[in-house]
Parts: sequence; structure tokens; C-alpha cells
Amino acid sequence: MRDLEAQIAAESTRFLGESPSMQTLKEKRDKLLPILSQEANRSLGLRFAEVATEVRTLQERSQTLAQSEAQLQAQFKNLRVLARRYTQLQQQLKVAQDSLQRFVTNRENLQIEAAQTELPWLLVQAETVLENPISANIQRSLIL
Repeated sequence: MRDLEAQIAAESTRFLGESPSMQTLKEKRDKLLPILSQEANRSLGLRFAEVATEVRTLQERSQTLAQSEAQLQAQFKNLRVLARRYTQLQQQLKVAQDSLQRFVTNRENLQIEAAQTELPWLLVQAETVLENPISANIQRSLIL
């Protein structure tokens, strides 16, 4: 189209607008304008379809991101509740450990006191060793 316009401009300096060569160039230009317009519309249609597809893709991504954000917000709220519960459990654990330590200490003290107050063992009679040790009599055991 540019080349044709350049030719028309060059020829218009040499010929009048009604000359056959000018008329031929103008007819060519008039034939190219609808083709150029159709090509422009087709190109715009393709570009519009690409843009529409890209917009849909971006909308889907936006929805996915919104869902992810909502899930993260819920997890964040849950995290605060869990952190508070964890702190409470830590405090309860410390109290329980302190109590256990006191109970273990008291038990050890009571065992020491009990051991100190028990009577010691005394040997009442010395052991006796038999001169003839008792052995198993298999025949007698079988008969009995």
C-alpha cells in the first residue's frame, strides 16, 4: 500500500488525475483497501482472541490466588489459636513437672525416714550343715 501511494505521488507530479496510468494506480489502490481492511480486521480478531484468552487465564489465576489467600488467612487465624493453646500447655507442663519433682523429693525423703526407723535384722540361730546331705532316692520315689 505504501509503495502504491508512493507511485501515485510520483505519477501525480508527471500526470493529471484523469490519465490512464493514474487511473490504473487508483484502481489498484481501491482494490487493495478492502483487502487491507479485511486483513486488519482478521489481525485484530486474532489479537482480540489472544487477549480474551489471556484475560480468562488471568481471571482464573486471580481466583486461585484468592482461594489460596483465604486458606492462608484461615490457617493464620488457626495458628494464633494454636500458639495460645501451646503457651497454655507449656505452662501446665511446667506446673506438672514442678509437682512431680516435689513428689519425687518427698518420696525419697520418706524412704530415707522409713529406712532409718526400721528395726535392723538380727541373726537368731546360726545355720547348720548336715553331715549326710540329702540326696534323691530314685527307686524309693518311684515306689512311693
